[in-house]
Amino acid sequence: MLSILLTRTPLYRQMVNSLMAQLHRISAKKMLREEHGIEELVESNVRLGGDRIEVEKARDAMQALVDGSVVLEQRSNAWNIKQMFINAEKYDALFVRMRWNLLEAPDEQPFITSDNPVLMVDPARAQARSPKEYRAPSFASQLQFPISPKYLLLGSFRGPNQRVQLVRTALVREFNGNMLKHAHKEAYASYRSDALQRALDRRAREREPLIPTLPDDVLDE
Repeated sequence: MLSILLTRTPLYRQMVNSLMAQLHRISAKKMLREEHGIEELVESNVRLGGDRIEVEKARDAMQALVDGSVVLEQRSNAWNIKQMFINAEKYDALFVRMRWNLLEAPDEQPFITSDNPVLMVDPARAQARSPKEYRAPSFASQLQFPISPKYLLLGSFRGPNQRVQLVRTALVREFNGNMLKHAHKEAYASYRSDALQRALDRRAREREPLIPTLPDDVLDE
């Protein structure tokens, strides 16, 4: 259930579609660099039952993709749903090893949430210089999911398990800051606060892009 909540958001869908488009562009760029890369693509298409395309036409199409003259857009809902379940299954394998606790907020500082409510927070991701360096969640990873203004579900690999723990105001603010940082477009609170809106706007300006940019050498393995 948690893994589906993580992978069914509009932001996650946009990220998967963006990364796939980037991979196609990088693959085309790599193919143009390789000797006989386009010729091999044409022959591969023929072997798969497709028409034989003129090499220069195929080369022009690949160059247009690399230059941005042709923009790839993924419109298949079926493909998106398939990716949602594939990635959710990967998260399931991670979540089953975690310890789960409820954090209770003090009355004066409730938890907030957003349109991207289930967060995977990992210091290793923040320290990685590129998406390529971030291979898998580290032992310091946490799942943070505010289920109400009073409680936040925390999954981690350390500490106690299956406890309800009252936490300090400062820690609630830290979790709320993470929620603002990773909100797609909107944040939600059980109280009205102009300061919260200003904080969301400031975080949106200062944060790293929510959808990463892949390096051109991501396929060079």
